[in-house]
Amino acid sequence: MEGNYVETTVKREKRYIDLLVRALWIGVIVWGSFLLFPVNGMMVFMYLGLHGTLIYFFWNNYKLEYEYVFCDGQIDFDLIRNSQKRKHKLRIQLDDGIYFAKPDNNKITSMKNVHTVVKFISNENSGNIYALIVKKQDKIIKILFEPNTRMIKSIKYKMPNKCDIREADLLD
Repeated sequence: MEGNYVETTVKREKRYIDLLVRALWIGVIVWGSFLLFPVNGMMVFMYLGLHGTLIYFFWNNYKLEYEYVFCDGQIDFDLIRNSQKRKHKLRIQLDDGIYFAKPDNNKITSMKNVHTVVKFISNENSGNIYALIVKKQDKIIKILFEPNTRMIKSIKYKMPNKCDIREADLLD
């Protein structure tokens, strides 16, 4: 199992707040145009041009994906915007791992000294969320993510005494 490589991509589901922001933005554009038109027609075109430029740059940034790459005992977490722009977010070594299980596990919920919670999940209600507790730079980090079955098996192989995984989670 050494030399193992597993890659998983999870698309973040659209949230209601994102749709609300877009609707409010369209409302501001429409009402601003109506308010500026009696003042000066040329200002309306400049106003629409400005918002058109902003829409071009920011509208598609709501399409987010998270990519997890497991390679030889380390996991990289990346954020992909609009299927084009990749940003590396976090790299952890499983040798520094404290515990791996579902987030509602008693040992996970009883940990009180967690400094940071980092979420790389599609939505809060997904049933395939796992928590990985890691010590990194003298801080304890709780990472929530959605690995596939191969990645779960690889993590269990790498840190067998620190996992609480049911056999049903290991079936394809």
